[in-house]
Amino acid sequence: MVRRLTFKHSYPVDADRLFAMAIDLDVLEAVSRPWLRFDHLPSGPAQVGQHIDVALSPLGVLPAQPYTMHVVTCDRAARLLRSEEHGMGITRLVHELQVEPAGTGALQVDRVEIDAGWRSGLVALWVRTLYRRRHRAMRQLLVPA
Repeated sequence: MVRRLTFKHSYPVDADRLFAMAIDLDVLEAVSRPWLRFDHLPSGPAQVGQHIDVALSPLGVLPAQPYTMHVVTCDRAARLLRSEEHGMGITRLVHELQVEPAGTGALQVDRVEIDAGWRSGLVALWVRTLYRRRHRAMRQLLVPA
């Protein structure tokens, strides 16, 4: 059964800066730790057409499993990223990330569609937890030193 999730998070930064951080694979790795460990994740911003083959380890202690991300859209002008992903028992995961100005900051909206067969509910629960944690970690990255 396919599950659809939407997450909306506000950040106290300019929308262009937030989008630049949202598509940066180094930031993805930083905000995912320790809940998710990436092996073989490239560095730098995501690029249209990029196929990213990694191994993921939930909590960094479970055995790493193959996972593939394909960047379908990465439009800086529209501040829109769309990826299609699969692996670790997930048949298809579509992630769409949109950043828009909101008052003095920016709003990031993540839409995630999950097809993992009978596991879709469990994966959706994991994704909810992970995105809440990523939001907290992103806010910490944005705190001035």
